[in-house]
Amino acid sequence: MSVFWRKEEKHKFARVSKRGRAAYLILCFEECLLFYGENIADWKWVLEELWEITSTWDIDRWVSRVCDLSPETVLPYASYKELMKKINEINFWYELNEEEFVFLQNLYHKERMGFQVISDLLDKIYDVITDDWGGMEESFTPSCLHNIDEAEEIMKNNDIPLPSNQSALEFIMKHRDKHYGKLFDGTQFSILSAQKES
Repeated sequence: MSVFWRKEEKHKFARVSKRGRAAYLILCFEECLLFYGENIADWKWVLEELWEITSTWDIDRWVSRVCDLSPETVLPYASYKELMKKINEINFWYELNEEEFVFLQNLYHKERMGFQVISDLLDKIYDVITDDWGGMEESFTPSCLHNIDEAEEIMKNNDIPLPSNQSALEFIMKHRDKHYGKLFDGTQFSILSAQKES
């Protein structure tokens, strides 16, 4: 066993599934949105896209869509037409339609506190899946764990509270698997669910 693996095996998320890890980081992301006073309704569609990682087997589609909705993908382009021109030039593809792109442009261009923090945490959700992803991924993907540590560090450095929903945290920590684990409905733990009940 490598020294690297011995170190990472002690991590509290070492045996937690990739779905469980992503769910935890989405909860962190929601805490960040609340901390900065974001209107959760504005983020509803983005959150629904993120939470789909817990309930889909189509990981490739999730990865593509979350990559395409990130600020790093959306903000460099002034229009959907400009983006598609670039996509066609490099013979690539883009999962989102023009309406979704324009929605994200409007969302990300709003003046707000903490947007870089929001963007950084969104990246960590994506990276905890993709840093070791595909048919050759290592069991328990230890090389992805640093994303959780870095997300928590970002939150602590900005005085953002870590998730405190104990039922959600207990479920996540028990969702153990070498890879993705069983499907579950992560939205039951989301701020979206709490808003529906209120």
